[in-house]
Amino acid sequence: MIIAAASFLTLQTGLVAIAISTVDPVGDEPAEVALTVDGHAISRESVQRELDALNEHPAYLGLLAPSTTRAWVTEVIRGEIAQQLIDKGNLDVTESDRANARARAQEEFRGSASFAELEPWLQRRLMRRYARIAAAERIYGADDFERIVAATDIHVDSAYGRWVARNGRGALEESP
Repeated sequence: MIIAAASFLTLQTGLVAIAISTVDPVGDEPAEVALTVDGHAISRESVQRELDALNEHPAYLGLLAPSTTRAWVTEVIRGEIAQQLIDKGNLDVTESDRANARARAQEEFRGSASFAELEPWLQRRLMRRYARIAAAERIYGADDFERIVAATDIHVDSAYGRWVARNGRGALEESP
């Protein structure tokens, strides 16, 4: 069982900062939260594992740009929102969505051979994420899904950037 705890700190400016951590009561160390999407925490370990695997891909060779990291984390957020819509019973993933996911993976990684160079666990995770996003875009339309993303309560660790929602779109930008 995972328990979420929140700490409130009053800053000199009078603002309140909230630090969230998840704790396994069995005695494990707290999991650092990289981001929350509508109250659902995603651990830094999970996000960093994806980024590390991507960084090892021959296309990046250890040179993962900050803009690529922000784009990647934005897709993690979009995938989580699509999953929440599935969990609420608002959409189902079809074979057509899975086909769209395969096409997107090949496009983003410049071919199936390049995609095949990713760690197998990351390939599976991406195919599920891309299929969920494809389902959300099919059901709601791409523009309306983006408006849903922009309207969702999202908090991101500043190490990954700053979440900005404007003009019906949400994305990570460089932290100030």
